[in-house]
Amino acid sequence: MAEKVTTDIDFGAAEIERQAQLIDGSFVKIGLQGEKGQRAASGDPKSGKTVVDVGIDNEFGVPARRVPARSFIRSTFDNKNRQWSFLTKNLLGKILLRRLNTSRALSIIGLKIQSDIKRKIRSNVPPPNAESTLRRKMARAQKKVGIGPIGMPKTLIDTGRMLNSVIFVKTIK
Repeated sequence: MAEKVTTDIDFGAAEIERQAQLIDGSFVKIGLQGEKGQRAASGDPKSGKTVVDVGIDNEFGVPARRVPARSFIRSTFDNKNRQWSFLTKNLLGKILLRRLNTSRALSIIGLKIQSDIKRKIRSNVPPPNAESTLRRKMARAQKKVGIGPIGMPKTLIDTGRMLNSVIFVKTIK
């Protein structure tokens, strides 16, 4: 008599369990960090200020140097946190339905938050630049381009180094 063979069909339960284990302890960090955050803010390593230093000065202000706070991380979090939570819940559902893996979901979240922070930096966060800052930025733009700049400089953009240093890093456990 032939031996009867049974096959265990888990309908993807093993993969769901694997993704659930990956989710637990996995995260994405967004901001000025890593190698890009540690480079010299002015392009001159002797200046002593990193991109992170300039970001902190802008985020919180430096009253002693008359630098006003122009929040671009905290304010973006306050304005977008509900959207990001909804996105995260939506992606979690897709992971559990096996339509998406954990790594891709973290990349989507990271790119969304990175994009929102960069959009905030480009938005000309108030208060306006001081006249002396505007003159310095305009002079630098004219030297760089060789002609007059198009439009007025943005409050949080001078060289573009801080804007280009906003990155995300995902960690999967």
